[in-house]
Amino acid sequence: ILLRRRTRQDRLALIDVMEQIDTLQPLAPSALFQLAGLYQFVGDNGRARELLQQLINELPNDPEVRAEYVFSLINQQEPSKEELAEIDSNILHIERLLPNSYVAVTTRARFLHSQGRGAEAVPPIMQFIENLKSISPEQTLRLLIEQGKTEEAARMFSESLASTPGFTKHIK
Repeated sequence: ILLRRRTRQDRLALIDVMEQIDTLQPLAPSALFQLAGLYQFVGDNGRARELLQQLINELPNDPEVRAEYVFSLINQQEPSKEELAEIDSNILHIERLLPNSYVAVTTRARFLHSQGRGAEAVPPIMQFIENLKSISPEQTLRLLIEQGKTEEAARMFSESLASTPGFTKHIK
């Protein structure tokens, strides 16, 4: 209920509840990811970065966690040289995990934009959009599964089956 409410005070209350739960029983990675987002929302970027770094240690090949960590560093006024190196390292890791994916392209683009180099982000974004035009439904399904978006993949598969003539007469 608290998550549906959008005020800062509601988010602070939800943070308090989640922290209390965490003292009783460690939160699952998905809840920690949500908690990091709440910290970012209320402006506690340091605590958000700590949680995201913890999640990277627990889930080193999760591109969404790495991307969110990069965004937390980008959102600072002036990332240090060490943080810039960390940003680049995480973006390269995402690009190795999911080459030419939405998360890889947009994470790199947001970083370039934050550095005043937005024009460099345009060609990869345009190439990504162009590639989407030629992707088959099978490739789309495979990419969704590879990115852990199983609910979207299942919905797409179900819609595809439902639109296949004669398929429904074989299911009882």
